[in-house]
Amino acid sequence: MTHWFHRNPLKATAPVSFNFYGVATTPAAAKICNDLRSSRTRLLELFTDSSCNPEMMKNATDLYFSLLQG
Repeated sequence: MTHWFHRNPLKATAPVSFNFYGVATTPAAAKICNDLRSSRTRLLELFTDSSCNPEMMKNATDLYFSLLQG
């Protein structure tokens, strides 16, 4: 039997820096990487914020996934 019940359900995923220095060579690409980093950080902060409402979570999620999809 696995010990799934010992895992923290709010545990953050592995940190992602979105540092693609050799690949993201244009200013627009660097801006997208910075936006991705900040929106992911904001989304992960909302998971543990007690004052967060569903609308805030939906907006943060939509922003993050829209940046990922392009």
